[in-house]
Order: sequence, then C-alpha cells, then structure tokens
Amino acid sequence: MKKTSSSMTAKMSAFARAYYAEHAKKPAFEDAIAKKLFQNTEYQDMQNMLQDGAAFFGMASDAQVTQRDCVWEIVKNQMAPIPVARARYCEDCLQTEIQTGTKQYVILGAGYDTFAWRHPEYLQKITVFEVDQAETQDEKKQRLLQAGLPLPSQLHFVPVDFRSGHLQQQLVQCGFDVTQKTFFSLLGVSYYLTETEIERLLTEISAFAAEGSTLVFDYADAHLFQTNSIRIRRMLALAEASGEPMQFCSNAMHLTKILEASHFLIYEMLSPEEMQERYLQNSELVSFSNIHYVTATIKGTAFLHTKEKILQVSLKQFSQRGFDAVSVREIAGELGLTQSALYKHYENKQAIFEALLKRAEAVLPKTMIAKMDTVESIQASIISWFSIWTENAFGTAFRQMINMERYHNPAAEQQYADYFLHQPLADCTLLMQKLGITAAEETANSFYAEIFFLLYAYDIASQKKIVLEQLQSYVSRFFTSKLQNREG
Repeated sequence: MKKTSSSMTAKMSAFARAYYAEHAKKPAFEDAIAKKLFQNTEYQDMQNMLQDGAAFFGMASDAQVTQRDCVWEIVKNQMAPIPVARARYCEDCLQTEIQTGTKQYVILGAGYDTFAWRHPEYLQKITVFEVDQAETQDEKKQRLLQAGLPLPSQLHFVPVDFRSGHLQQQLVQCGFDVTQKTFFSLLGVSYYLTETEIERLLTEISAFAAEGSTLVFDYADAHLFQTNSIRIRRMLALAEASGEPMQFCSNAMHLTKILEASHFLIYEMLSPEEMQERYLQNSELVSFSNIHYVTATIKGTAFLHTKEKILQVSLKQFSQRGFDAVSVREIAGELGLTQSALYKHYENKQAIFEALLKRAEAVLPKTMIAKMDTVESIQASIISWFSIWTENAFGTAFRQMINMERYHNPAAEQQYADYFLHQPLADCTLLMQKLGITAAEETANSFYAEIFFLLYAYDIASQKKIVLEQLQSYVSRFFTSKLQNREG
C-alpha cells in the first residue's frame, strides 16, 4: 500500500481508537471496528514501533514494563485523547442534528473513520459522504475488503483534496443534494491548513450547503506554539516528523470573525476543561490543554450570532444557578457586552427565558418513542430520547433549567410536564396497548417510573456511562419478559 502523510495520520488515529477501545476499563468512545482495519501482524508492528519509541514519549526503558503497559500508557496519554474526544463530541452533535432533520453527513478528512459500520441504524435516515485524498481512500477500501466489511449503499467515497476548491462539484457527482440539511465534520484537519485555506473552505461550504447545515470541528488555540505542555510539544514534533507540520491556531475572537465572514453562526465552543467534564470523566483520558471544539451553523449575520451567544450563556447560567439568581449584568458581562447592548437583542431577562423555551420546542424531541413497528426500533427510540436529555449539551442544560423553574414559572412547569410526564406516559401507554397488555396504563406507569428515576440518577452519578448501561439493560429485560409472557 502506498504510504502518504495523510494515510499515516489516518492509520495512527485508527490505531489509537482501536487500542483504547480494546484496553480501556470504561471507554468514553467505543470503536470496535477500527481494529478490523488492521491485519494482526500490522497491529503488532505498530505496538512494537511505539514500544521502540518509548523514550520519546517519556517512558523509561525498563525490562519489568510489559509491552502492553508501555503501549497503553503511550496511547492513553498521547495518542487517544484527541481522536476519542472529538469523535465522541461529533457523534453526540450528529445524533441531535438527525433528530432535527439532517439528511446528509459529510466527513471532511475522513481517513479511516468507521461511523458507517458502527451505526448502520443511522444509515436508514442519512446519506454519508467520506471526503479524503484518493490514495487514502484506496488504501481504506483495501483494508475494508481484507476485513470483510462491505460498503453500505448509503456511503459514498468522494476522492478530493478539499483544499482544491472543487468540493461541491465532487460531492454533487457522488449524489450530494444541496437542498438537504447537512452535517459536516472537519476533525483533526484544521491544524494542518493555513488560515487562507480554512477561510476558502468555509466560504465554499457555506456557498452551497443548505440553510441550517451544521459544521463541527476542532482547532488549536493561539498558545499552541508557546505552550509548556509536554504532550503538545510531542504532538507538534510528531506532526513535523510526518511531513505535515501543524500551522493554524487561533483565539476564540479571531475564529469567530473568520466564521462570521463565511456566514457561520457559532452554536457552541467547548474548552478542554468542558470537554473533560462532559465526555472524559472516568475515561482514563485527560483532555489536551490547547485543543478546543466548535459547532457552527450556516445561518445569517453577526446580529444573529450575538443573539445566539446570549441564549447559550443564559441557558448555562439558568441551569446552574436558577433564573432569579442570574442578572442581565452577569450575562452581558460574560459576553463582553454592556447591558444596553444586550437589550438591543432581548428586551429583558424574561424574553431570553421565553426564547429558550421556544428553542426547545423546535429542537428537542416531542415524543419518547418515534416508531412502534419493531422491538428494536422501540428500544432505540427510548435510548435516543434518554441520551438527548442527558448527553446532548442543550438537552441536558434545558432539562436542568426547567426542573428548577417549574415550581414558580407556569411556562416551565407546562413544558416540564409535557416533556417528562404527559408525553412519555402517553407513549408508554400506547406501547403497552400494542403489546396486548391488559392493564396498559398501570404497566406504562411502572415501566416509565424506572426510566424517570434513571434520568435523574444520571445527574448525580459519578460514572454516567453505568446509568446508560442500566437503562439499556432495563429496557431489554422488560421487553424480553413481556414478549415471553405473551408467547407463553
């Protein structure tokens, strides 16, 4: 196989995901497919290579240290944190976008991404386009063939260097629909582009993608090349040695201007500390200090951007401290605005709160069980509903906000009842009727009570992944029991 710097980067990222998933006690992101892209001898060769380079990674040469321990420390500390964090964040955002009408997923710089094989259930709802250099894609196809992994019909390889300016043309030739809302990921790529290349790419995407399409990407902050972080220094050295040195870094204000100039509205910026708290707790990984994550939407003007940032900051403050405890001055101060500037967008704090309620109506799930055709689709709907309220940033914060405000705000009380009492119980009752259960309403109440309890157990759990596992186990046991009783 032809070796290129891009395919080497893809190879190392896939190896990191595979080795992490294989050895982590509680993985933050599980990629059981990545290892299948390597033949056994190659997988072992990569472990040998890392062990041989132990000194570079700060590992002492000690005969008492096994290869597994040595490689695990290197993967855990240096190789896995960024690929795992960005993959987890990206697919969390994608799940939400699919719920709100996204029909296409474009993976820019796809490398050896395995999404299409890990989530076949999503391919019933979206079309996936993997964009990368032809050499990298040819190598990946060969690996897929060797692994016995067929190409899904909803997956399209788009061989193009997206820095060339021909992205739209190549996507359309592969079946891309410019009228459909699309989710773009640009992960592990921005570091290696120049600022001019990034501006050109963003402008091209916003020129052809449908209104409301979303972009998720990671970037290095302005302190990248001056940091004292040993891990960052090693990352820079590895990139240099691969022949593809890191080039782009930016502060949040400058990046915002770049995005606004290309008609992107920032929806969320996630710091390393926020990434650690949201996704990497108890994962054995520590987030890289200078790497940040952004979600942006193709939508309008800087005026809308400011309104959106006001909503973001307000929701964070309201969900943590409560509506009454937060002042307009504090919201404006966090954004670097004067109160009078904020009032140009929202006339008062209550207007901000009402805008958040309206946003929830537009983007959060109206029903707990979307499809009742098969047991599998029912279980998937319940898990998806639960995940949106616990793992999605907006869903989690909104749930926490209306849970606090429902006691003294009628609108919050009504939305809380609709989202967490009336609709879920109605869905569960209908489900029990479809299952032919005589005491449908009583069984629905009992069934949902456990899910409701787990919803709030999630907030106080030290190991949140365990709560999700408990939910999956509970739902599975319930259906197994009820179906067996019906058959008996």
